[in-house]
Amino acid sequence: MRFGIVVLPDQRWTVAADRWRRAEAYGFDHAWTYDHLGWRDLIDGPWFDAVPTLTAAAMVTSRIKLGTLVASPNFRHPVRFAREVTALDDISAGRLLLGLGAGGIATGYWALGGIAVGVYALGGLGIGAHTLQNDPNMLRILSAPFDRGPS
Repeated sequence: MRFGIVVLPDQRWTVAADRWRRAEAYGFDHAWTYDHLGWRDLIDGPWFDAVPTLTAAAMVTSRIKLGTLVASPNFRHPVRFAREVTALDDISAGRLLLGLGAGGIATGYWALGGIAVGVYALGGLGIGAHTLQNDPNMLRILSAPFDRGPS
């Protein structure tokens, strides 16, 4: 059995770095951070992006796997996101766990004024599960960087 922990991206790095170090020191196998624009009652406070947060976490840890909980196509263009997570996976020496989901109409959606960025960037294919299900290139684009093939 493996155990994981969620580390909220709600603190400046001077505080957050120690959270990630402690997650590894406590013996957790994986640590996740939310990939949202904000979260419930924490919406008015600081909230940092998942990819840079996990990249920084990779620099202060060496063993623990690091994951997105959960990346949504509603706010990210898949090509740009694939490049970002490729860099993160490389910096973390292959420790990235990429959690992908359909997302939902929640705080982040309304924070953008009701605009789902990924939808428009993909030519209006639809949001959430519809995008993941009906765009045959979406999962291929996002998974291509992890095809390690011959090195």
